[in-house]
Amino acid sequence: MKQPPTTSDVPGESVERRPLGPPPWRAPLIVAVLALIVLAALYVAQTGPDGEADVSRRCFQNLMSHRPAAAIAELTKYRALTDDEVPTVVTEGFFRLKALGDYPIYTGEADEYLVERTAFFCLAARVALGDTEDPRKAAVNALQYVAENLASRVEAGPGPRDVAPFDLLRRGYSCRPADSAWTMACLLRFGGFHAAVISLDPSSPPDAPGDWLVGVLAGRNLYLFDPWRGVPVCRASDGNVADVAGIVSGREQAGPGHADAVTKEKLGKAVYFVPADTGNVIPDAFLLGRIIRKNAGGRVVVFRPFRRDLGNIGSAVFGEGTRVSDGLTAFKVDGRDEVVALWLHPFEVQQAMTRPEYRREFVESHRALVNVYLDPRTAQLIGLREPAVVHYGRLLKEHTGDADAVEDVTFFNGSAAAHDHARTTALRSYLDAYPAGRWRTPAMMLLAETEARLGNSEAVAQLTDEIPSPYDLRARRLAATVSAGAKQLTWTFPE
Repeated sequence: MKQPPTTSDVPGESVERRPLGPPPWRAPLIVAVLALIVLAALYVAQTGPDGEADVSRRCFQNLMSHRPAAAIAELTKYRALTDDEVPTVVTEGFFRLKALGDYPIYTGEADEYLVERTAFFCLAARVALGDTEDPRKAAVNALQYVAENLASRVEAGPGPRDVAPFDLLRRGYSCRPADSAWTMACLLRFGGFHAAVISLDPSSPPDAPGDWLVGVLAGRNLYLFDPWRGVPVCRASDGNVADVAGIVSGREQAGPGHADAVTKEKLGKAVYFVPADTGNVIPDAFLLGRIIRKNAGGRVVVFRPFRRDLGNIGSAVFGEGTRVSDGLTAFKVDGRDEVVALWLHPFEVQQAMTRPEYRREFVESHRALVNVYLDPRTAQLIGLREPAVVHYGRLLKEHTGDADAVEDVTFFNGSAAAHDHARTTALRSYLDAYPAGRWRTPAMMLLAETEARLGNSEAVAQLTDEIPSPYDLRARRLAATVSAGAKQLTWTFPE
């Protein structure tokens, strides 16, 4: 597969791709005998039972087989074989961040939680983004994936308040707009695209509706999306997806639904967060990313130089060539209020999830997920819908006495259906069985979109008229789309 323009095997702080130097055995061409010896030694190392390629392959197989401990054991061997191949910029970036007391990076080595979520996003990002190198198409695909798989404002029980995208997607709901934005940005970033989480009001909490967006970099523009509501921020003039520069310059204004929330003044005082995490920083993440590319190819990006990300997002926010004050993890411009910064929140959450007591609290508060439907839910998220539906059906028979699990599985069974007629039947069954169910609003939205694809305009009109916040804006857009003769939501970008 073609590699995305935003990745490189040797990361740096420049936007441009750095060319790889010649392999070490090609330098002493004058002494042919020495070259042959080096080549032979390399061949043995690559093909032997303890060679780099063999260790890499075993690590990848364990990674994809959900054997994190075994994957880490092979990664440890791989590290020993390739210790001198980790670029200096990787280790320097790690130690510079570690020296800052605000960034809790406690280790330079992979743990099981990092390995598990890396394996998951290798597969989920491909399903979410589709086979595209266009960041605009990838953004629309990611928005749709989040709208289908991460329900907004579902009532949650007790448990950890801070949850990372890996666990947010598996449990299926988000309680806070900041978490929905983080999840969409995470998917895009694993796919090699630049995405930022935008806090329109730096003093607002993560659960403030309307104050958290995703900015996706396409060309020189940072386009705006609202995954909490499941819609882009559209321009008032023509309905195209809005970008930061257009609104900040005053040339454009946000359209209905965002006119008061996304303004020139708010974007001019926003914080544009690069949501890096430990997996984007530690040297083992660089090695893990190399192992994945060598064994699977594709465009999955594990390690990302945070300085390059800050620079790219900063160019879109401030304008290329703007002189910024560089604080290592934050870029500012004199006389302006915007800030482009590395986001502390992901570091804190993902480090917390590695602690046994925090993880135990999550497991106890999500009993049904962990003990009943984690496997089929994961299969659904990585695109294995039919096996997931079969598994859900079996679980509904086996756990009839577990009311919480049955409600969740009933909804997931409908959302996972691969065919629209089966989906409408299953989702209507959920709505009939749970008139006050916690998944009712997302079920209505999914059902309305399915009925639209089937051409059932009357059903769409009835459903969209009843869909409450935060999906009311998406519902109105769907109703207008169907009234215009189309069958599914589409989003357009300015030429």
